[in-house]
Amino acid sequence: MNITPMNDQASETVSCVLSIDPVKEKITAVLPAGATIEGALRLKEGGRIGGVVKGNVISESGTLLIDSSAIVEGDIVAKGRCIV
Repeated sequence: MNITPMNDQASETVSCVLSIDPVKEKITAVLPAGATIEGALRLKEGGRIGGVVKGNVISESGTLLIDSSAIVEGDIVAKGRCIV
């Protein structure tokens, strides 16, 4: 997954361990590794993506988690938090 900064500054990868409470973060949907969706994915609340999405991903609230092994072939819009 490539992340391009909106400005001309260099991006930096930081490894860390996060402790996330799925209930508090409103993570109600999970796309596990090995699963593929073709088409847009719209989540009313947060979710976790571990597989492949061939389309746009829109999260209307909560936290959107995108695993390092996930592939998203489209735009990502998160109105809450987005953690990659």
